[in-house]
Amino acid sequence: MKFKAIPNEHVCTDNVSLLSMFKEDIKIHTLGFQHQNMVLPNQSFTKVDPMDKGDTEYIIDFGKEYLGHIEFELEAEMGTIFDFFLFEGLHQDGRIEHTFSLNNSLRYIARNGRQVYRSYIPRGFRYMLLTIRNFSNPCKIFRIKVDVATFPTGNIGVFSSSDYQLNQIWEISKHTIRMCSQDTIIDCPAYEQALWTGDSYNISLMNYYTFGNYDLVRRCLRLISKSIYRSPLPESHVPSGWQNVLTAWSILWMMACKEYYRYSGDVEFIKEIYPELKLTVQRFKEFINEDGLLEIAAWNMLDWAPMDTEHNIVTHQNALLVDALRQSAYLASIIGEDEDENNFRNQAENLKQAINNHLWDEVDMVYVDSIHEDGTKSKTRSVQTNLIAFITGCAEGRRRKYVEKYIENPPGNFVQIKSPFVLFFYYQALMSLEKNDLVLDNIRDIYGHMLEHDATTCWEGWELIEGDFSRSHCHAWSAAPTYVFGVLFLGVKPLEPGFTKVEISPQLNGLKWIKGSVPIPQGKINIYCKDLGDYVDLRITLPDQVEAQIKAPTNNTKVLVNGQHYF
Repeated sequence: MKFKAIPNEHVCTDNVSLLSMFKEDIKIHTLGFQHQNMVLPNQSFTKVDPMDKGDTEYIIDFGKEYLGHIEFELEAEMGTIFDFFLFEGLHQDGRIEHTFSLNNSLRYIARNGRQVYRSYIPRGFRYMLLTIRNFSNPCKIFRIKVDVATFPTGNIGVFSSSDYQLNQIWEISKHTIRMCSQDTIIDCPAYEQALWTGDSYNISLMNYYTFGNYDLVRRCLRLISKSIYRSPLPESHVPSGWQNVLTAWSILWMMACKEYYRYSGDVEFIKEIYPELKLTVQRFKEFINEDGLLEIAAWNMLDWAPMDTEHNIVTHQNALLVDALRQSAYLASIIGEDEDENNFRNQAENLKQAINNHLWDEVDMVYVDSIHEDGTKSKTRSVQTNLIAFITGCAEGRRRKYVEKYIENPPGNFVQIKSPFVLFFYYQALMSLEKNDLVLDNIRDIYGHMLEHDATTCWEGWELIEGDFSRSHCHAWSAAPTYVFGVLFLGVKPLEPGFTKVEISPQLNGLKWIKGSVPIPQGKINIYCKDLGDYVDLRITLPDQVEAQIKAPTNNTKVLVNGQHYF
């Protein structure tokens, strides 16, 4: 392989991003229709005349956030500069939400005549600020487009209902997942475009209800597994030059392996991945201290919130590991590793006991965030910690009753959830408690706010909700409504691995009608449910080889399955 140095004349030494951000706006012009030709699929063009003073700028709205290669065709004199600055959001007053921590830009210097260019790397954006500089004669722009470069997938998962807002929430969530699917699941199209291990756990479950891309999930799990040969535990994101462990993310990889098997039924992959899974369990065992708790110096966060987790003994990590050990035991049983199964289950039970011995505050009746290095218990109380203790089954008996109250009605003095990532687990907990109304109220509040502010994809965090700049307008860990609607409304859950047996329990949850499709390895399940007043009309179609256990929303329901009366 031969390498050549890039000639200096082909190296851009100007910072296009800063030039696009920090400049003086001389005048805003009203544009005639011919200026639309640059983005219309016609044979015409946009003619751009040089200004008497200053450069010419266009803000182009592509309508949604996209991830793809920029391509354009233009005619210009040699030396004309075309600067492209890409961003995700505009404020209500028209101000650009600049991506200060990202150099999301491109400079093209024209040669003489008509020419076409396509960018080498895909970029994520909704808006394009095009600045034309250094020209004395008119130029022509024939087309500017983005060739979307996402994982190829069919439009299989569908949801619609009598509630327009919920329909729009589904659509922006689904589009978010698509824009965060390349050769791996990525966190966001604009910034890192990285496979973050913990993010991919949530996103995989959302993917099963939208696109059913099992091969994409399998590739991600395999890539993550190999990082344990470089680091003590599966790394926070791969592949990467940053050798980093985020403990909860390592644990979520273990859980994602089990969920993949649950939805796909792919036992051969479990056999393939099992050596790394077993090694991960063994590595975690090395971090169990004399009190039986997981104690590790690593990146120990869970949420973008002021939790007290910058310590070596963190409650949410211990609780997640309990569940991961149980799920690893299940996978061991599937492939006949009976001794491992027993060992993993015993480790899970011992860790659960240690959590309840050392991480519960009997005075305040709450799970604490952490134990500090001096041995004192954290004074911080958070919804997140108690939520994780609940969904992992670590909270039992009267303790569970206390935690249920914290979930259903979070106390004001608790640290509150601050990212849609943790909302995913919050929704799971509320659905298990049959508090569907609280789930939908929260979704309408959080995601409705995004829609109100012109979101076409789901935001990473709370920043825009609280009036500040957001780091990412498109972040797939935030697309929880896709999973929630598949479970809460359509009621589709695998009872046996790979959907060989499935539960279908649609719920209208106060709506007049719902319909949708859920992808499964055998094809898809179509559901239509409508309240006709005197009775509920429920129609289901599914592959013949899939055994269905159907629960009607009411006793007065007429059920048709594949065109035949069910009962």
